Amino acid sequence: MFTRWSFSYVILSTVGILVIFFCTMKYNEALRADLEYTNSVQLELVQVQMDRNVRNLRSFASKANLNKMVDSLRELDSYEEVSRYDLYVLMKELAGEMLWESGSQDTFLYFPAMDLLLSGSYYNNSRDYYDIAFASYGFSYEDWYEVICQDYRAAQIFALDTKRGTPLFVLIKPLDSSSRQTPAVNAIMILDMEEILRASQWLSQDRDNICMVDKTNKRVVSHKALEPEIRELLLESGADIEGSRRFEAGDSVVSLVSSLYENWDYGVITQEQATAARIGELQSLVIFLILIYLVISAGTIGYASFRHYLPIQKVIRILQQQEERDEGHMVDGDAYEYISKSVHKLVDQNKEHTSIISRQRSAIGRELLHRLLTEKQAPDLIDEGLLKQYGIHVGDCLCGIISYRMTEILPGESGDTQEMSWFILQNVTEENLLQVGFEVLCFREGRQEQIFLFWREQEEGMEEGAMCALRTSMEFVESHFKIPFGAALSDLHQGTEEIYMAYREVCRVFEYKKKEEGKNIVSYGEINLLPVDTLLKYPIDVENRLTHWVSTGSGEAACREVRELLESNQANCLEPEAMQFLVSNIGASVIRAAGGASKGTSLSVSQKALMEACRSGDTGRMQEELERLVITTCREMEELRKQERDNHKGKLYLDIRAFVEENYSDGELSVNSIADHFGVLPTYLSKVFKEMSGDKLSQYIHMVRLVHVKEMLFEDVRLEDIAQECGFGSQRTFLRIFKQYEGVTPTQYKELEEKKRKEEQGL
Repeated sequence: MFTRWSFSYVILSTVGILVIFFCTMKYNEALRADLEYTNSVQLELVQVQMDRNVRNLRSFASKANLNKMVDSLRELDSYEEVSRYDLYVLMKELAGEMLWESGSQDTFLYFPAMDLLLSGSYYNNSRDYYDIAFASYGFSYEDWYEVICQDYRAAQIFALDTKRGTPLFVLIKPLDSSSRQTPAVNAIMILDMEEILRASQWLSQDRDNICMVDKTNKRVVSHKALEPEIRELLLESGADIEGSRRFEAGDSVVSLVSSLYENWDYGVITQEQATAARIGELQSLVIFLILIYLVISAGTIGYASFRHYLPIQKVIRILQQQEERDEGHMVDGDAYEYISKSVHKLVDQNKEHTSIISRQRSAIGRELLHRLLTEKQAPDLIDEGLLKQYGIHVGDCLCGIISYRMTEILPGESGDTQEMSWFILQNVTEENLLQVGFEVLCFREGRQEQIFLFWREQEEGMEEGAMCALRTSMEFVESHFKIPFGAALSDLHQGTEEIYMAYREVCRVFEYKKKEEGKNIVSYGEINLLPVDTLLKYPIDVENRLTHWVSTGSGEAACREVRELLESNQANCLEPEAMQFLVSNIGASVIRAAGGASKGTSLSVSQKALMEACRSGDTGRMQEELERLVITTCREMEELRKQERDNHKGKLYLDIRAFVEENYSDGELSVNSIADHFGVLPTYLSKVFKEMSGDKLSQYIHMVRLVHVKEMLFEDVRLEDIAQECGFGSQRTFLRIFKQYEGVTPTQYKELEEKKRKEEQGL
């Protein structure tokens, strides 16, 4: 009857739950379809825009490969031997090939063999181009040069991080992709993904991410940082992709499509936040409705069974099962009488099992403690509730380890005597630790070691209390027993996960052979040893980074590298001698990075101060002097770089003056023509000349020409001929400039000078 009555409720509940789940599934499918359509549109837009750029890059590389001037430049080691006019013509040709519809790219040719960069409006070395075009983005020149200078034989993609938080994509197409040993020439395109995102009405700059997968070189570059899981999925999925593909990773939807021109994939990564929120709300509502439905049904069934049927049935069933196991048959008679007899019998059996359960709990507790001490990952594998159930409830309290170890076995001593000694030692130690407020657990490790774990919530005076309890226990045992014991005390540690570290410390105390003679109690804090599993850590990559920061004059970054290196080694309890050796090695690396600047007086003083700090053995002072040496070295390197820049500007200034003196008669002489001759921008040329002389370059050209004009005025040469000979082009321009600078006409100037000369002769 009970089964038939409850079965109807089960049928109704099942039908209701199925209906709710069916409706939910259909709604979720509609939301997913909407999201997939949006992703497909986004992916098509990205493919069209990116393939357009890749097609333009390939076209540019193909045309440049067929250019005879490019082919001749590949065989040269320096572009100084090339005519500036030829380079100018080649630039004009490249400019015509780069008139594309999109403004999101910057394209040029680069010759690694002679560090020559050619674009539609510029040619020079890569460093000058970086200073003009890319220094404001925030990535370093070294990173930029490392990408463009390689001899590539296949198309490449890279990303350069900028200070605004989003990278620039670098697409490289070598002109010659064969395996022939020909000088490399790279066609390079710089893409700004921010412009592509801003141009799209479907893509969001905050929510969406664009990436490219290089299937040939197993490389992924993206507009935003990628999670490692998504990066691995992109590399795995990109190997066999055909057409477009879509998959999910966490809260993101990744859509991929192959490039039409290269062995690349384009990807759009969309966060499903809006859709996931709607689906999550729907799921929460469904779960809530199901729970209410189940609670009502279960409450109706449970109330009837609880009040009328289940209590007696449950008791009878348990007692019948027990009776069948013990005697193999049922006892007939009144149910209540049967229950009474069975309960009395179970009480008697429970008394017999109590002592067995207690011993089993104790054994399990010792085994759990043994695992915490001997297995480093045990706190992550053992549940905290299980530890508390068996008496190990350290939690976040400070804890420590006391270990007794028998140093030798005396002849004639029986096993019972040794066992008695361990028993008394355990009880005495536990009593003394309990008196100072500790909670204690003890277990044996083999036949020769006994270990105590102690902890308490009150942290004040824990170390002194543990040492006092240990000393009292040892004195009592040594006065009554002759078995030789040694005792070790670890440092205090925080939480259950550090119990393993405390046990390792007491083990090291017993392994340490330089303790004082006759001293049976040794604390880990009293010894000075280099752990056997600790090595001096100065990795080559850290040394390379430190050398790079010092050579570039980045003092703050170099000091940060030094501090992190010292902290990682100090955490391993290095001896002072080892720390001195490490600091000396770091100092040597800094001096080597300084190169020629290391002969300065300030560097010599800082180096001597560091050597004195190493001899003193003071770790804090060694770190302070080392950072001072790094700062001084970086300052010297920065000064050296500044001098080199100033020397370059000074030479350029003198060359400009000489060029103007030599070519003043050329009517085409101007700031732009001089800039073309020296291969720099006119603005940069004017800035250098203004900075070095205080005058504008155009004014200086006029002044040089006027000096020669004044000499020719007294040679009876016609004004028209003077204008042509001195580079003014026309007589009208000549008269205007002469009047502007001298305040009079050439004829008036000549008359005034002749009159002045006559007066001087008359005197």
